[in-house]
Amino acid sequence: MTKWLGIFSWFRKPIDSEAVSKTEEATPVQEVISPNLSNPSSNSSSRGITESFEQAAGYLSIRIHSGDYLKGLQSEEFIYRTDLEGTVTLLVLDLPYSVENVLRSDAQRWDIPEESLFSFALENVRENYKREIVKYDGTADQGMLSLSGQDSFLTSSVLMLDEWPTIEGRFGSIISMPDRHTFLVRPIADDISLEVALQVIIPFTFEHYESAGETEKVSENIYWWYEGKLEHIPFNIGYSRLNYVLPLELEDLIY
Repeated sequence: MTKWLGIFSWFRKPIDSEAVSKTEEATPVQEVISPNLSNPSSNSSSRGITESFEQAAGYLSIRIHSGDYLKGLQSEEFIYRTDLEGTVTLLVLDLPYSVENVLRSDAQRWDIPEESLFSFALENVRENYKREIVKYDGTADQGMLSLSGQDSFLTSSVLMLDEWPTIEGRFGSIISMPDRHTFLVRPIADDISLEVALQVIIPFTFEHYESAGETEKVSENIYWWYEGKLEHIPFNIGYSRLNYVLPLELEDLIY
């Protein structure tokens, strides 16, 4: 992997601030997903840049989807991995007017390890989408935060949370990303803020995930972010109460 990371800066596309601004303003309706998403073809004109890595490198990106996203698709053609329970992380091309999946045949033609491609892609997201911590007003919890931007790569930020160290509370933070355009972070300062966060974020996550379109869904789970690690917090919504299982490390820290 190291030898490929050394050449990344040669191929990164220049950051077009106007193009980034347009992308961030895009809504799910405006975004154009590759019409041949389930059966991509290298013959389409927009995929001409995949002929060489030098052309494609600056457009590499990653997008997180629900674990069910690949069902019914020819998933063996795509390059993906699992970073978070219940999701898949796909390697994609962030083109000016569409987002297309990178194919395994592309990686084979470039002769570059897939993990190196993911590293290139994550660095592109880091460089091309500058985000700030903002207050999230869509819940009753006044301590809820998010990151700026309404683009399709917002939830990819979960893989680089170390970029915003102040987003982590004394006892970490609770993370929710039920759909592509929703990213919630609740810093945890004590047992009370943890209880408040869970009582709000669990039903919020469930409702937003269920109402999202199939291609918009990201995760029905919530996660605990602490000291560079993300851990799944299992939960279920009972008839009269919420049930959840905290990570043992969180319990030891806070109680």
